[in-house]
Amino acid sequence: MKITDSVQYLKGVGPKKKAELARLGIARVYDVLTYFPRTYEDQSALTRIADLRPGTVATVAGTIVNLQEQTGRRGLTILTAYLNDGSGLLQVTWFNQKYLKNKLKVGRRVFVSGKPAYAYGGHGQFAMSQLRYFQILDEGEQAAGLCGILPVYAATERLNQKFFRTLIEEALEAADELPELIPARILAERKLMGRREALRAVHFPKDGEELKRARYRLAFSELYLIQCGLLLIKKQSQQTRLGIRHQPNGKLGAAVLSGLPFTLTHDQQQAWQEICRDMERTVPMRRLVQGDVGSGKTVIAMQGRIHFYEGYPMELVTLPIRVMKVIGIKYLFVSNAAGGVNYNFKVGDLMIITDHINQLPNPLIGPNLEDFGPRFPDMTRPYDLRLIAKAEEIAVQMGIKLHKGVYYGGTGPTYETPAEYKYIRTIGGDATGMSTVPEVIVARHSDIPVFGVSVITNEAHDDYAPDYVNDGDDVVKAADAAADRMCALFTRMIESL
Repeated sequence: MKITDSVQYLKGVGPKKKAELARLGIARVYDVLTYFPRTYEDQSALTRIADLRPGTVATVAGTIVNLQEQTGRRGLTILTAYLNDGSGLLQVTWFNQKYLKNKLKVGRRVFVSGKPAYAYGGHGQFAMSQLRYFQILDEGEQAAGLCGILPVYAATERLNQKFFRTLIEEALEAADELPELIPARILAERKLMGRREALRAVHFPKDGEELKRARYRLAFSELYLIQCGLLLIKKQSQQTRLGIRHQPNGKLGAAVLSGLPFTLTHDQQQAWQEICRDMERTVPMRRLVQGDVGSGKTVIAMQGRIHFYEGYPMELVTLPIRVMKVIGIKYLFVSNAAGGVNYNFKVGDLMIITDHINQLPNPLIGPNLEDFGPRFPDMTRPYDLRLIAKAEEIAVQMGIKLHKGVYYGGTGPTYETPAEYKYIRTIGGDATGMSTVPEVIVARHSDIPVFGVSVITNEAHDDYAPDYVNDGDDVVKAADAAADRMCALFTRMIESL
């Protein structure tokens, strides 16, 4: 049987079961094999009822000797069974599970797992009401066969745990073609399980170690295929998309190097040369340069950023921050060019950002990324007070003049009108720009301390001379003029962390 065959060809799957499985997204044999357990129950051994201890998870097999049904408030159905295993009685309760009424019968053997507690009014008798696992045993079925690490699937009323285990065993046996996705050389080097072995072990592990190896193999396979796909996309991009080819410019390159406040190391010179060579090619360059600032601190530097006003969605604007979090950064330093709304600010001044006003779409709108942070992150102190205090202390030592203020983040790409500048000043803004805030929100969502500086590149006032015009070239010149002071401040701060 092929893994692409319909699930209806598996034993035990008729039209009704096929429809039920389709509602769970299972249509092919491959879907069955990759319908992984949502969790596992470690039921390595049976416990006698007489040996139960309150609060300790245990697995029990017993015969129903008494069955009671009650109706609680609001019509809640309560089924209570008393199990006997020859050593004592255990009270087991199911709440609002009417479908069990016709399945639980006196004389039937059941297999249950959970935390026992003393039954209310039971004179020392144990009870289980929040079961971790439960199964009615068929006639002649041995409870010992259910012991071990058992898979627990996302099941339904008609498709129970026993059905899924039987179905997956059938699929593993019937699937003749289950091609290996990873080259044999890599399997040997990494000491990985084969694909069929890993699928069997992830569903029916012999022990915890085998389960660990199976999950590692399947995760490795998934990441391996993603990498292969990315390499294919890269190759196709290189063949079909042409980047901008820059002509070598020794004078411009020398000017950039001479402007650095340090001498490049051998490795840095090599990285610089590779970047220059890439810029002379027509292949689009995608680089993330990682290094250190000569003080034993590892840093990741972004040369520029993409902006919301360029048409990029917020997920891409803030993606570098997510990547940095995964890589393991401990602090985020951000900078921007901003218009000085505060009358006390002059072109070329540096402003420590103490807070911000966000007029951009919030990058956290949509499903929350639980692995990074909570649904509603606190923004009481978006910019780290300790880092701000450290920056002020270092600035005094270095003779660098600093302002402090609130940054207003707008969408752009237009400069604000005089009326808008007046509005920003009225609501508490000291400087205005078109970036930074989304990255800071995502960083704080990920619990990364943030330090931010705005370079005042133009005076954003509402009382301009009649012939005044905001000029982008002037903004670039002002930012370049302040770069040395800001780089020196950032370097000293990083050294001190």
